[in-house]
Amino acid sequence: MLFYAPGKTEEVYQIKGLQSNDGDWHSFIKEVHTWLSTYIAPHQLVSVSLFEKDHPNKTKEMHAIIVHTSGAVEVKLPEDANKNLYKLTVKEFARKDEWSNCFSSIADEINRIGAD
Repeated sequence: MLFYAPGKTEEVYQIKGLQSNDGDWHSFIKEVHTWLSTYIAPHQLVSVSLFEKDHPNKTKEMHAIIVHTSGAVEVKLPEDANKNLYKLTVKEFARKDEWSNCFSSIADEINRIGAD
Protein backbone atom coordinates (compact mmCIF):
# COMPACT_ATOMS: atom_id res chain seq x y z
CA MET A 1 0.00 0.00 0.00
CA LEU A 2 1.18 3.50 -0.71
CA PHE A 3 -0.31 6.48 1.11
CA TYR A 4 0.47 10.11 0.40
CA ALA A 5 -1.25 13.45 0.28
CA PRO A 6 -0.41 15.46 -2.84
CA GLY A 7 0.45 19.07 -2.16
CA LYS A 8 -0.87 22.14 -3.91
CA THR A 9 2.57 23.18 -5.19
CA GLU A 10 4.33 22.47 -8.46
CA GLU A 11 6.89 20.18 -6.78
CA VAL A 12 7.97 17.15 -8.77
CA TYR A 13 7.78 13.85 -6.94
CA GLN A 14 10.80 11.57 -7.10
CA ILE A 15 10.72 7.86 -6.31
CA LYS A 16 13.60 6.00 -4.69
CA GLY A 17 13.56 2.22 -4.42
CA LEU A 18 15.60 0.23 -1.93
CA GLN A 19 15.78 -3.56 -1.80
CA SER A 20 17.09 -6.25 0.52
CA ASN A 21 17.27 -9.99 -0.08
CA ASP A 22 18.00 -11.32 3.40
CA GLY A 23 14.50 -11.27 4.91
CA ASP A 24 15.68 -9.29 7.96
CA TRP A 25 13.03 -6.59 8.39
CA HIS A 26 14.75 -4.89 11.34
CA SER A 27 18.04 -4.32 9.50
CA PHE A 28 16.21 -3.27 6.32
CA ILE A 29 14.16 -0.71 8.24
CA LYS A 30 17.40 0.65 9.73
CA GLU A 31 18.82 0.91 6.19
CA VAL A 32 15.74 2.85 5.05
CA HIS A 33 16.00 5.09 8.13
CA THR A 34 19.67 5.79 7.39
CA TRP A 35 18.92 6.66 3.76
CA LEU A 36 16.12 9.01 4.77
CA SER A 37 18.30 10.70 7.40
CA THR A 38 21.13 11.11 4.89
CA TYR A 39 19.23 12.45 1.89
CA ILE A 40 15.69 13.63 2.68
CA ALA A 41 14.71 16.56 4.88
CA PRO A 42 11.36 15.95 6.63
CA HIS A 43 9.53 18.59 4.59
CA GLN A 44 10.63 16.77 1.41
CA LEU A 45 9.27 13.36 2.44
CA VAL A 46 5.95 12.41 0.86
CA SER A 47 5.65 8.71 1.75
CA VAL A 48 7.44 5.47 2.56
CA SER A 49 6.05 2.09 1.59
CA LEU A 50 7.60 -1.20 2.73
CA PHE A 51 6.57 -4.57 1.35
CA GLU A 52 7.66 -8.14 0.65
CA LYS A 53 7.79 -9.62 -2.83
CA ASP A 54 5.67 -12.65 -1.89
CA HIS A 55 3.58 -13.98 0.97
CA PRO A 56 4.91 -16.07 2.52
CA ASN A 57 8.24 -14.44 1.71
CA LYS A 58 10.22 -17.51 0.59
CA THR A 59 12.55 -15.36 -1.54
CA LYS A 60 13.30 -13.07 1.47
CA GLU A 61 13.04 -10.14 -0.97
CA MET A 62 11.86 -6.87 0.60
CA HIS A 63 11.34 -3.45 -0.95
CA ALA A 64 11.03 0.16 0.14
CA ILE A 65 9.53 2.82 -2.11
CA ILE A 66 10.25 6.37 -0.94
CA VAL A 67 8.42 9.27 -2.58
CA HIS A 68 10.04 12.66 -2.01
CA THR A 69 10.53 16.14 -3.44
CA SER A 70 14.27 16.59 -2.85
CA GLY A 71 15.19 16.37 -6.54
CA ALA A 72 16.36 13.76 -9.03
CA VAL A 73 19.99 13.86 -7.87
CA GLU A 74 20.78 12.51 -4.39
CA VAL A 75 22.49 15.20 -2.34
CA LYS A 76 23.56 14.47 1.22
CA LEU A 77 22.12 16.63 3.95
CA PRO A 78 24.61 18.49 6.16
CA GLU A 79 26.17 16.14 8.75
CA ASP A 80 24.87 18.14 11.71
CA ALA A 81 21.32 18.10 10.31
CA ASN A 82 20.81 14.37 9.88
CA LYS A 83 21.31 13.05 13.40
CA ASN A 84 17.71 12.83 14.66
CA LEU A 85 15.49 13.79 11.76
CA TYR A 86 13.26 10.73 11.90
CA LYS A 87 11.90 8.55 14.66
CA LEU A 88 11.08 5.00 13.64
CA THR A 89 8.81 2.75 15.64
CA VAL A 90 8.41 -0.86 14.60
CA LYS A 91 5.09 -2.46 15.45
CA GLU A 92 4.63 -6.14 14.81
CA PHE A 93 1.26 -7.82 14.54
CA ALA A 94 0.19 -11.44 14.43
CA ARG A 95 -0.97 -12.74 11.07
CA LYS A 96 -4.45 -13.28 12.55
CA ASP A 97 -4.87 -9.61 13.58
CA GLU A 98 -7.57 -7.65 11.77
CA TRP A 99 -6.33 -4.78 9.57
CA SER A 100 -8.62 -2.30 11.32
CA ASN A 101 -7.05 -3.18 14.69
CA CYS A 102 -3.55 -2.79 13.23
CA PHE A 103 -4.36 0.64 11.78
CA SER A 104 -6.02 1.73 15.02
CA SER A 105 -2.96 0.69 17.02
CA ILE A 106 -0.66 2.59 14.65
CA ALA A 107 -2.85 5.70 14.81
CA ASP A 108 -2.76 5.54 18.62
CA GLU A 109 1.06 5.36 18.52
CA ILE A 110 1.29 8.33 16.13
CA ASN A 111 -1.01 10.38 18.36
CA ARG A 112 0.99 9.35 21.45
CA ILE A 113 4.26 10.51 19.88
CA GLY A 114 2.81 13.72 18.44
CA ALA A 115 4.32 15.88 15.75
CA ASP A 116 7.81 16.12 17.26
